[in-house]
Amino acid sequence: MARILVVDDEENILQLLRTILQIGGHDVLSAVNQADGFDLLRRESVDLLLLDLRIGEFDGRDFFHGARANGYMGRIVIISAFGAVRAARELGADGAIEKPFDPADLMDEIERILALHRPGANESSEPGTAALHRLGGWLAPIRFRVRLSPGPA
Repeated sequence: MARILVVDDEENILQLLRTILQIGGHDVLSAVNQADGFDLLRRESVDLLLLDLRIGEFDGRDFFHGARANGYMGRIVIISAFGAVRAARELGADGAIEKPFDPADLMDEIERILALHRPGANESSEPGTAALHRLGGWLAPIRFRVRLSPGPA
């Protein structure tokens, strides 16, 4: 089990990510803005930061650099509908997840990154994806759409 901080400005996305990660066996902290995210990074021990590139009026790249400048040396995964893979590569992040995502793909990426940095990782331990499947795959078909501008649904 890892402690994961999710920073995303959309409450519905935070709740979805929190649910998926908790089903996968992780302890999840969340922040809807940069100030709360930095506060949690200062106060809590975090194994992995799951960071949206667009956090309200702020740029996730600034949060990434601020986290590193303030001593956070844990794993960082970029999640975004706006070029997550390219941004992760440019920033030197550990991984990337494009929105919309499949919950099993999300867990596979998180587990892959955590396993790379886990001393003496045990292959027999149940990965997060297996936990999703253990629940009968009820999350597997879930996909969501990102609304790019405010307005009626």
